[in-house]
Amino acid sequence: MMLLDNKNEVFFIGLIPKPENDELMYYLINSEHIYHNNEDFYFKKLEINKKFLSRFDEIQFNEDQLERFYFIDTFELFCKDKKCKYFENDKSLFIDGSHLSYFGSEIIAEHVISNYIYSKKDS
Repeated sequence: MMLLDNKNEVFFIGLIPKPENDELMYYLINSEHIYHNNEDFYFKKLEINKKFLSRFDEIQFNEDQLERFYFIDTFELFCKDKKCKYFENDKSLFIDGSHLSYFGSEIIAEHVISNYIYSKKDS
């Protein structure tokens, strides 16, 4: 895998559990959040994410490459108890139905920094 040549580290971000509706637009128009049980939606997206991740099983990583390839499971970051969050403290985590906002991106960045960057410095 070319990305792992030259001792590069690769952080692969999984599919993002984006909302089915444009929840930010709904909030801006109605001044309230959509609170719905999205358990079916969660499982549907989780299965897609698993299929997507399974494609990496076909790649033949050597041990050195495997140590430098990281998969960021966004479902662990955005979903708890089979429900995905789209707002945190009235801050939208998505700018629309498909793209993370600054605040959503910050969740992923903080996870990568604290779990991969700082943990390596401590080792």
